[in-house]
Amino acid sequence: MKKATFKIIAVLMISIGGLTSCKDKPNNLTLSETFVVTTAESGTYSVAVHSNGEWFAIVENAANHAWCTLNNATGTNGDILTINVSKNPLPITRNATVNITSGNSTKSVIINQEASKELELGIVEPIQPSEELMDFFETAWIRGYDTFLVTSLSNCFQVAQDTHVIINSMDEFRSIYKHSCVPELLPTIDFESYTLIVGHCLVPASAYYLVVQNLINKPETLELNLWIDEIEGIISWPVLSSIFYWRIYPKLPNKPLNVNVTWG
Repeated sequence: MKKATFKIIAVLMISIGGLTSCKDKPNNLTLSETFVVTTAESGTYSVAVHSNGEWFAIVENAANHAWCTLNNATGTNGDILTINVSKNPLPITRNATVNITSGNSTKSVIINQEASKELELGIVEPIQPSEELMDFFETAWIRGYDTFLVTSLSNCFQVAQDTHVIINSMDEFRSIYKHSCVPELLPTIDFESYTLIVGHCLVPASAYYLVVQNLINKPETLELNLWIDEIEGIISWPVLSSIFYWRIYPKLPNKPLNVNVTWG
């Protein structure tokens, strides 16, 4: 009787152990590629996904990596994940991460797209600036004549006329900066990858504003077009004033800068 009881208990333990083993068995998720290097041109790339069941894919922080998209966000064992990349117009490499999840397993594919070899001719779109850079210029504009690229009244920047400056190094940035100001005010910029254009235009009255700032990369020159107009509906004092502007761009070629100012 005891032997029979022991046999039943043993069978139950084996059965329970088998069920537990099946339940806790990890998902066998594998990818054919975990790191994909692409050219600067647009293209489509495939990754084979092997798993025990259905898998799901998503581009990490997709809102900031719109250049990387997925043809199919779900699949089953052996299906192919298709990844699309748009052309890279920037002179710097960029990366995106695609996360694939199946059951309790997640694995990633890193997409590394090469930098553009040459800035294309035509309109040059500005780069989204860092918060540090935005805060710097917002503070400078609020402080007005005590800060950045204004007239001879400026305490910080040595400029006394219409000025349009291409800046490609921190040394160039500091070169127009007076020693009487706090150097820490200058933000750090990666000038290996970016170019800063800053400037101001003298206007005959206080009620003027910059409507359009447009940069064009031409075969022999860079052309900056500024359109300035008068603000309607407010009193405009006939006092010499300045309009300030700035933008950060992908690294610009070493060409002369021609500036065209159009008055509305």
